Amino acid sequence: MSEAQTSAAPRKPVSPRAISWLLIGLFAALAIGEHIFFAFKNGAVLRDHGLVDTDSYMRVLRILDLYNGAGWYNTMTDRLGAPEGLSLHWTRPVDILILLPALLAHAVGVPIDRAVYWVGASFSSLCHLLACFAAAWAAKPLWPSPGHRFAAVILLTNAAAFGYGIFGRADHHTLLLLLTALMLGCMLRAALAGTPEDARRHWAAWGGGLAGLGVWVSPEMMVPIVPVIATFGLFWLDAPLDRKRVPDECAMPDWAMAGAAFSLAMAAVVLAAIPIEQPPAHWLKPEYDKVSVPYLVLPLIWAAVFLAAQRVRGGVAMRGLAGAVLAVAGFGLILLLFPDLLFGPLSVDPRLNTDFLDTVQEMQPLWPTSIERLRNFLPLAGQSVTAIVLLPFAFRAWRRDSGEGKRWSALLLTMAFGFMLIGALLHARLGVELAPTMAIICAGFFHLAEQKLEGRSRLLRTPALVLAAVWLTCGPLLSLAFLPPAPEGVGCPVGKLGDWLNAARPGKGSAPIVMTDDFSYAPELAFRTPYRFVAGPYHRNPQAIFDTVDTMLDQNGETARSILEKRQVSLVIRCVDVVVPRLFVPDHVNFYADLGRANPPAWLTQLTLPPELSPHFRVYEVNGR
Repeated sequence: MSEAQTSAAPRKPVSPRAISWLLIGLFAALAIGEHIFFAFKNGAVLRDHGLVDTDSYMRVLRILDLYNGAGWYNTMTDRLGAPEGLSLHWTRPVDILILLPALLAHAVGVPIDRAVYWVGASFSSLCHLLACFAAAWAAKPLWPSPGHRFAAVILLTNAAAFGYGIFGRADHHTLLLLLTALMLGCMLRAALAGTPEDARRHWAAWGGGLAGLGVWVSPEMMVPIVPVIATFGLFWLDAPLDRKRVPDECAMPDWAMAGAAFSLAMAAVVLAAIPIEQPPAHWLKPEYDKVSVPYLVLPLIWAAVFLAAQRVRGGVAMRGLAGAVLAVAGFGLILLLFPDLLFGPLSVDPRLNTDFLDTVQEMQPLWPTSIERLRNFLPLAGQSVTAIVLLPFAFRAWRRDSGEGKRWSALLLTMAFGFMLIGALLHARLGVELAPTMAIICAGFFHLAEQKLEGRSRLLRTPALVLAAVWLTCGPLLSLAFLPPAPEGVGCPVGKLGDWLNAARPGKGSAPIVMTDDFSYAPELAFRTPYRFVAGPYHRNPQAIFDTVDTMLDQNGETARSILEKRQVSLVIRCVDVVVPRLFVPDHVNFYADLGRANPPAWLTQLTLPPELSPHFRVYEVNGR
């Protein structure tokens, strides 16, 4: 064979599998690079040796307590809620997922506290990366390759998902993000037309199992679960009419059995979780802020309703009547047994809403009713506007590409998106669970653009697809440039205060009790120092929060002194960089104002701070303590 013939021989084409693995590797490198960039830019972990969230500090302390011999069922920490302590409502899955790799690092010589710290700091970023891959997998039934892969890029740049997945957060929110994306992927496959009934039940059971794992992590997972289970109920109700619309299909899908499979799998996981999380004496005790018996009874009632619905024969009218009876009976039974389940973790003392929950940024609504809220809405839920615009085009594309084959999956995704969008508009933190639905829907824009430009020159096609990608991923963030700039935030240098407390050791005893004016920075001081603190940003010890507020609002000093004596407080700390609105009363001078003006009552002694701290803090010692 001549040299010319050899050079003309066709090259072996690159396999699609190799291209897929190359894309996965490139995406993983992009995601890791993004997290590393912001880790250096933020500096909370790499520069300040801290974490980026109050919950993260408490999570690390809780894991170290478990390692150091605290009982498995022990939910108490003595570092907050002093002197009686604080019961945390968290469960063990995140603890174990952080502790096990930390133990491996400890086995090769890394100190356990540093190992837990670094694994915890990386945990949410890893969950965010995995959730991006899960979103691409979940989108595959609706968007053919390579369009579905773009869901991963969209979720990577989603501000809610990235904000909770940033390096330095050791909490559960991005684990819920991952489980939500996986659950949606299973249920979208279960809803595809033409899926064999065995496979439909299989996917529904997997979805229910993932839902149960999510409830085990946090009852917040109920937000994406409810629209899924409700949509399967509506599919069962509409099945006779749907059969008339699509007469070519052999038989109606057994939506009732799929709903029962989802519910029973969810109940099975919760049943396994309860004895792991609760001591035997509490197995039948309802707790609405963590996995417990109400979250077992609820899916069992759903399963009973679906199994009863499976026996109903007749058309839509008969199903509507039977469905209404079953729904009212199930809903009435759950309210009779657990009347506070409807509010879940929000079933708290009404005063706690005023003194605490109404001041938590992630619990605020996202309705863009002002410039300030619009600044939050655009990055956290701005992609939802794109998703709403896309949906009519998406439904037309799904009908064109597959006839009626994707109609149920599309309706399920739309229901989940709409329900969770309402939830996010009411409470900003629910933008995390909303993010996978937006990513799956918005991936269609890239798919549609690619179809529209098919056959065009590469010079036109490539820039157009790049512009589509930038618009979908960065558009909501870039739109902030058109708004007036936000005022620069200020914060208290808590890390430096912790260093001074460790060096000066004011107060008496090995672990003196401290009251802070703003209890949001108490967990960081608890992490950095051996001190105990009266209140933290947690709802399970409301009296500690009430005592802090009542102390700061006191105008004659007597109530403040009484509470400080009751709480055995040695030190009182006020940060003067930030004014807590709830504590600032313009027309009156109260204890909070006196602390800031360095005009304390006679039974407090102001401590001298170093020059780098004195402009930011006032620290007082209770005389005799």
